[in-house]
Amino acid sequence: MFFQYPKRDALIITVLFFAFLAVVFSLPGAIRSIQAQNARAAHGVVEVQLSPDERSSIEKEIVAIHNAIQRGNGAEGQSLAQQYGTLGELYEKLGYLLKAKEAYGKGTKQDLRNADIRLRTARVLIRMKDYAGAKKVFEDALIAEPYNWKSYDAYAQLYATTLNNPEEARGIYLKGLVATANQVDLMRSYAAFLESHGVLSEAQDYRQEILKRDGK
Repeated sequence: MFFQYPKRDALIITVLFFAFLAVVFSLPGAIRSIQAQNARAAHGVVEVQLSPDERSSIEKEIVAIHNAIQRGNGAEGQSLAQQYGTLGELYEKLGYLLKAKEAYGKGTKQDLRNADIRLRTARVLIRMKDYAGAKKVFEDALIAEPYNWKSYDAYAQLYATTLNNPEEARGIYLKGLVATANQVDLMRSYAAFLESHGVLSEAQDYRQEILKRDGK
C-alpha cells in the first residue's frame, strides 16, 4: 500500500502533463479558426451546414437567376424585384449574408413598396448584428406600407427578443394594431408577447377578441 500512492500521483501528473501539451499544441489551430471566423464575419459570411450536393444545387440556381436577370427574361410570373428576392434567399442559404443584403437591396430599388423584401433585408442585418441598419429598414418598410402587419410584428420582435426591450416592443405592437385596425395575426403575436411577459389579463382580452373574430 505504501508504494501505490507515489505511482498514482505520478500517473496523475503524467496525464495532466499530456493534457497540457494537447492544449498548447491545439491553441494555434484554435486561434487560426477564430481568426478565420472573424474574417468571414467581416465579409458577411457565416457557417452553414450543407451537403456538397445541396451547395452545388443552390449555386446552380444562383447562376441561372443571374443569367436570367442579365437577359431580362426571368422566371415566368416573377418581377425583377422578386427575382432579386429569390437570389437573396439563395445567398442566405449559403451563408453569404452580405451578398444576400445586396440582392435584397436591388430588389427593393425595383419595387419600393415590396415590404417582404425589406423584411428579408432586416433579417439579414439582424444576423449580421447590424441592429441600427435593421431598425432603419423596418422604419422605411412602415413608411412604404404603413398597414403591413408583418412589418410591425418583425420590428417589435427585434426589440422583444434580440434587443431585450419589451417596452419599446409593446409600443410598436400597439402602434401597429391601431394602424392595421387590430389585424388578427398581429393580435395573436401581441397576445403571445404579453403572455411571455406575464401580462395575462390583457393577453386574455386579446385572445377573446381573436375568438370573436374567428367565430364570424
